Amino acid sequence: MVMPPSLGVRDGPTFYPTLEEHVLPIDPLLIPFVLVALGILCAAAVCIVALIRAERTDVVAVVRALPELASTLARYRRRPRR
Repeated sequence: MVMPPSLGVRDGPTFYPTLEEHVLPIDPLLIPFVLVALGILCAAAVCIVALIRAERTDVVAVVRALPELASTLARYRRRPRR
């Protein structure tokens, strides 16, 4: 009896591989790291495109506001939690 190649059976000397044998072996623990790296790359691309499309005055205003934002976040982080 001859089975179609998609079922992954042996037919005499011929072996038809299953779908699972065609998939690359990937360690499941690497998947979160790959997703985080992909997210960072996408976020960087969005930021770069936003900076390119923004007017020069907007970019200057954002850059001037960054030190104040950083100091506010640092103060919030140092505040004891209740």
